[in-house]
Amino acid sequence: MNVKMVFYSYSLVLFTSCNPAGHCGQMPHRFISAEQWAERFDAPERDAWQKPDDIVEAMEMEPGMFVADVGAGTGYMLEHLSAAVGPQGQVLAIDIEPDMIAYMQKRIERSDLSNCAAQLGRADDPGLATGRFDRVLILNTWHHISDRTEFARKIRSGLSIDGRLIIVDFAPGAGGEGPPDRHRLSLETVRQELESAGFSV
Repeated sequence: MNVKMVFYSYSLVLFTSCNPAGHCGQMPHRFISAEQWAERFDAPERDAWQKPDDIVEAMEMEPGMFVADVGAGTGYMLEHLSAAVGPQGQVLAIDIEPDMIAYMQKRIERSDLSNCAAQLGRADDPGLATGRFDRVLILNTWHHISDRTEFARKIRSGLSIDGRLIIVDFAPGAGGEGPPDRHRLSLETVRQELESAGFSV
């Protein structure tokens, strides 16, 4: 099974197959007010550094696929993922903040994203149905997770036999948007976490 690893200037992207852990080890950030965070998360200038079209291309999705966006926040990627999987596919946006879920539900209705849904997860468990998903995206969120290896195991159980986990996060020393370097994770650290969870990287 092919595995890709791609570096962007602002972040690291890992593509891991499903075959054969947070700032200083905790979850200190809460994103309670969706309306307030939307000013930042959905700012027009975000596209310039986040490069959502590049992320979608690298995910290699096909029409009809089932995709989960874990830590989806305000649903920044919803429209992109919805278009990629088409009307026969499904996108499940997961977040641990009830206000983010309510915000995404309104976004889904407003944009008529009939193949999308929002679901409340937990900080230690995204709540994915076993073997259901062809792709799982974790965007700018991996460094927030406390026990990342255990979280990855739960992601792995939700992937189909040919499914992939895609992690996009901020690389140490890259500067620009994102947290300070002390909260960023090296590629090797993430690789070890995923391999410990049973992924082929």
